[in-house]
Amino acid sequence: DRPAWASMADVIGLGVVVQELQTRFHTREMTIGGASIDPAGPTLLFPGINWTWQLVLERSSTLAVPLAVIGLATAWFHRFDPARVKYSTWSRRRNPIARLNAMLKPIARVNVISKPLTRLFGQISDPGKAMPTMVNAIRADIAATFALSPLTGIAIVASGILCLVEGAEVVQHVILPAIFGVLVAALADIAVRDSAAGMASLLFTAPKLKANYVVWKFFSVLAVTLMFTFIPAIRLLGMSPAAAISLLIGSCFAASAAVAFGILTRSPKLYVGFLLMLIYISLNLDKVSLLDFAGFHSVATHGIQFGYAGLSMVLLICAEIRHRSLLRKA
Repeated sequence: DRPAWASMADVIGLGVVVQELQTRFHTREMTIGGASIDPAGPTLLFPGINWTWQLVLERSSTLAVPLAVIGLATAWFHRFDPARVKYSTWSRRRNPIARLNAMLKPIARVNVISKPLTRLFGQISDPGKAMPTMVNAIRADIAATFALSPLTGIAIVASGILCLVEGAEVVQHVILPAIFGVLVAALADIAVRDSAAGMASLLFTAPKLKANYVVWKFFSVLAVTLMFTFIPAIRLLGMSPAAAISLLIGSCFAASAAVAFGILTRSPKLYVGFLLMLIYISLNLDKVSLLDFAGFHSVATHGIQFGYAGLSMVLLICAEIRHRSLLRKA
């Protein structure tokens, strides 16, 4: 028998199940798989756990540790306390990725980045001095992505080199899933950073940008996505054209989801959770064509490919409807 205090540490509740099985079947040995069985043996019926008041209290005691942690978290968690936002900004400087991006920002300050940004803000300050084209705006947003996160540019170069030197099988089954994992971090905040930084009103003074905000963000995000996935798609084209097509469609789907979820929720969290979950399930269910959204396994049918392409369009339409609704309320 385990001591009473041990139940507080059994948060998952596995100990209760094991103890109940030992009591019912008078054994101290149990295995889940990895053991031989006798199919001709009798069926053992497990009636379930006998829930006594003592057991209910023991299971309730497992809440003590999480509640204590929550109590400590309230001392620093600023979500519902605007007075602590400044502290949160300071604490983000200690984030290793944020610090590394800050160290690499001087590398990003080159003409290929500064020129598109200058063009966009030139349109805002003096529209007569620059061509107010959507292409310039897209270039500027891509440049802003690399300026804010130099690690994204480094990841693009590194993944491209790996895709060129490794075999197509390795690219499809190893490098490609890793690329999409990196894409989650690279794309998550592109659609929300303008409003989060309080720059949306300034950007909307640029010609045609306010009305075409969804289109602008989509092509900006898609361009960054294709920088990651274009070389893998070329490598897969010779081995499995269907996988290459799925990868390009999956790139569009990842880009449209980043834009749509960002505009709909004003937060990158839904996109991060959704895409990571989809990648995880897709990698573990490699025979299910419905989940092969990016050509990881070459099992997606033409119908599935058309389905993801259609879903990408639906997401963008939803984002456009939401954006225009916000403009009417403004």
